[in-house]
Amino acid sequence: MLNRLLIAFVACVERTQAYIRALLHDKHGTWQLPPNIIHEIARCLLPDVVAYCESEEGKAEFVKWQQDQEKSKV
Repeated sequence: MLNRLLIAFVACVERTQAYIRALLHDKHGTWQLPPNIIHEIARCLLPDVVAYCESEEGKAEFVKWQQDQEKSKV
């Protein structure tokens, strides 16, 4: 159970970080904020990410993510 929770947590954090990166790129593809600031923003969002991962919607998203991972291995 803990292993599944950790995998879900990592998946949610990765998506959150990717989303933040996408928001903070300018039209030239350069960062608006340094990476350590991005990391701190992600840490601030962590409680919400964990809550999402524990929700029914988050659990369904995790199942979808697992299926996508299996498909990409093929």
